[in-house]
Amino acid sequence: GNEEEALRLIDEYVAEHDEFEAHWMRARFLAARGDFARAETDYERLLGFPESREQGYELLAGFHADHGWSDRAMAVLEEGLRIHPDSIALRRQRMELLFARGSDGDREAALEILVSLERELPDDPQLMIVRALHMLEDDAPQVRSQTRKKLERAVQLQPDAVEAHHALIRIAMEQRDHEAASKYAVAALEANPDHPDLLLVASGTLGDQVPVLLPGLQAEVL
Repeated sequence: GNEEEALRLIDEYVAEHDEFEAHWMRARFLAARGDFARAETDYERLLGFPESREQGYELLAGFHADHGWSDRAMAVLEEGLRIHPDSIALRRQRMELLFARGSDGDREAALEILVSLERELPDDPQLMIVRALHMLEDDAPQVRSQTRKKLERAVQLQPDAVEAHHALIRIAMEQRDHEAASKYAVAALEANPDHPDLLLVASGTLGDQVPVLLPGLQAEVL
């Protein structure tokens, strides 16, 4: 069929171009069709290109993590960090995997990486969001206020940060600050007008005000 013909052409291309991008292309194609063993072989091949090895570790670990093989992903990241100990990308990926895996000691290790990355990248919006989401575990009013400020700064730097918009709206609603919740909802939809989840949350916040406050949104979206 068409898929087999496509794979044949990709195989021919990889045979002629033993390059990072070629193996990465085939790895993605094989993974998408469920041929994980062959995909893994191509992802592992990415580690053989010294100039792109750091990215190769990132992609191989991501492949394992995307399919639920968190321990294998962690082993890849730890190997990669032995070779590239200062890699921001690998350290960030390891932090995210530790938070997601949640085994004994993972949270503490992830927070240590977060602190280190925050020192190096104080204006990184994704790190702000990670920190804010963990601050949400403390419902003290002062902490909630600090969390809102951090999330506001994050969406200012990265307007398409949907998770941060969600959190801002939720915090404001929990605090019965409906004016702020409406403001956050409008900002979220203005920055992400086609995002269905945000539309649902914002519609629940703004109600009948959506067409009035956001007249630029297409009627069929609403």
